[in-house]
Amino acid sequence: MDVLVSGLIKKLHNHILSNVSYEDLRKETAAYMNEEAPGSNDNRDSGDGEISEIVSCGTLLYLGDVISLLEHVASTMNWSWSFTNIVLKLLDILDSCGIEKLVPAIVVLLGQLGRNGVDANGYDDSGVETLRGRLSSFLNRKSSAIIDLPFHIAIVNALLGILPLRFEELFESKNELSEVVKDSAPADCIRNWFSLLNKEHQSSVRLLLNKLV
Repeated sequence: MDVLVSGLIKKLHNHILSNVSYEDLRKETAAYMNEEAPGSNDNRDSGDGEISEIVSCGTLLYLGDVISLLEHVASTMNWSWSFTNIVLKLLDILDSCGIEKLVPAIVVLLGQLGRNGVDANGYDDSGVETLRGRLSSFLNRKSSAIIDLPFHIAIVNALLGILPLRFEELFESKNELSEVVKDSAPADCIRNWFSLLNKEHQSSVRLLLNKLV
């Protein structure tokens, strides 16, 4: 399973950095999987055969399919494995991307995987804390381009899924957030980011996040 996921993440990274077409991504990933799939049983997880079949059947047509496939793999593995083999590597991809190549869909996946970590070990899990910190760092990046707004909203939504607070609770509390939640830095980061938006964007973001969360 490790080899499978590494291959998918490598193709995902290459796609983002080089702007290869979705069709090229499909062909290259299918070719990779066809080379790895044949009957060897060496240390393979039972899920590899099913996933290899999906890819080799040519259904991996879009970037979203790669992300969905990674989500499927994570659902069959424990949180510790998913954090090491998927979450950290996806975060590294985001770190390496320029502003114009940031992919909200990757952040959405990270949020979903983070919620798996919360379900498995709670909000104080070290991997969940690391994910909160890394996602928060993206909100702290200087940016003036409106094109970043969907990416930032995806980050905030992902953070809210791995924080023990709802969006409105960040603003309703009159106390310091450190008195409300143990790991308050990500919550403070969301507060600060929101305060920098103009009133029109604040209204839109508030409406959207209250629907999503």
